[in-house]
Amino acid sequence: ATPIANAEECVVAMSQALRAREDDGELYDGFVLLGVVIRGETTHYDIVANESNRVIMDLIVDADLAVGNGILTVENGEQAWARAKVDDKDKGGAAARAALDMIALRERLGV
Repeated sequence: ATPIANAEECVVAMSQALRAREDDGELYDGFVLLGVVIRGETTHYDIVANESNRVIMDLIVDADLAVGNGILTVENGEQAWARAKVDDKDKGGAAARAALDMIALRERLGV
């Protein structure tokens, strides 16, 4: 696991891991992206949330990736914690399970 500071860096890190996979053979079965984008006073939130998600989806489809996208888009810290806490919504756990499910599906399909 590599800690990343923001959603844009999550996308860059995943892209770099893909390049390493292409250069050195398959290093990763899947990815779990965890992070949070909290709305601020400017439109930067909308740009980061929309563009990060678009690039993630493009990478998933183009490279046939198993990805659990746990990047939260919220209005405030309270919403972020409610979604992140294991004993509440556990969105990180859901993202990890989604990645594992996609890996298992790929294996079942022989892809």
